[in-house]
Amino acid sequence: MKNSIPSWFGLFKSSYIENYILLVIESYQSISAESRSITKKEEDRRTELVEIMRCKKNEYNICFPIAYESGEKTKRMDICCYIDNMNEDSYICFECKRFIKSNITKSNFEKEYYGEGIKRFENNEYSRHMNEAGMIAFLETGDMDKLKGLFEKELPEKSINKVIEDCSLQFCFQYVFRSVHNRVENGHELSLHHILLDLTKNRS
Repeated sequence: MKNSIPSWFGLFKSSYIENYILLVIESYQSISAESRSITKKEEDRRTELVEIMRCKKNEYNICFPIAYESGEKTKRMDICCYIDNMNEDSYICFECKRFIKSNITKSNFEKEYYGEGIKRFENNEYSRHMNEAGMIAFLETGDMDKLKGLFEKELPEKSINKVIEDCSLQFCFQYVFRSVHNRVENGHELSLHHILLDLTKNRS
């Protein structure tokens, strides 16, 4: 049905979000050492990741389009993974944020990651018809342990009941968290997965 969550999506939402997260992780792992050696802008890294995701999506039984810079109202979503060819409102959105050595700080997390990311989901600016979405943090320079510590400290403050879930075992990847948030307008809950990608790793 237009402007609502598809009736079948409730049955398959877990496998869909999990497949897309696994696709993001494998695509990240496929980024070459040559590319990692270059400190890139957020949009360039995002585009690179999406191009790899498109090449690998069949390995995860994903047949729907994966787009970037897709629009919803006046906002532009970074990565839009559609899950229904007949309904443009059915997609899993991944919003991307870039971290470098100098901005692994509480103030930047508050302003950029929350204010320009998580809050847009809470305000129904992104994924307003879905109950699953994701955030991707690109670490271009700096220390991954510091970034992980920042998330472990600040992310619970933005989550329902001040709790986050460490999903590293589920995805066999060290840096995946899940938080739950309330939608401002309707009070519905939204599950957000946060994937931290270390682009400083395996540089030549």
